[in-house]
Amino acid sequence: MRAIAARLALPNWDRPATACLSSRLPYGTRVTAERLAAVAAVERHLLARGFRQVRARHLGATVSLEVEPERTAELLALAREPSLLEAVRAAGFALVQVQAEGYRSGRLNDVLAKRAATGGAR
Repeated sequence: MRAIAARLALPNWDRPATACLSSRLPYGTRVTAERLAAVAAVERHLLARGFRQVRARHLGATVSLEVEPERTAELLALAREPSLLEAVRAAGFALVQVQAEGYRSGRLNDVLAKRAATGGAR
C-alpha cells in the first residue's frame, strides 16, 4: 500500500502506522466517544505541529504525551507554550505530562508486567 501511495504522490505515503485510539486508554477504562475524541484532538494538534509519531495517553484528568524520541526536547518546550495547553484543556484534560524518553509502543502494557511480577496484585 505504501508503495502505491508513494507512486500516486499521496502526502501521507510514509506516515507511521497507528493503533486504534482505544489503545490510548489504560486497561479497565471504559471506552467512550468523548475519551477517544479527546485523545484524537490532542494528537491532531501535535501532528499539525509537525510531529510524525504521536501518542496522547488518556490518564483521566491528565494526558500523557509521547513523540518520536529524537524530538522530545521540542515537545518539552512546546508544553510550556499556551497553544498546547489550550489544545489540551479544550480536549478536556486539566494536566499534561511529557514522556521524556519519547514514544514507545506498548507503554500502557507496563501495568500488566508489574501485575505479573507481583503475582497479579494491583
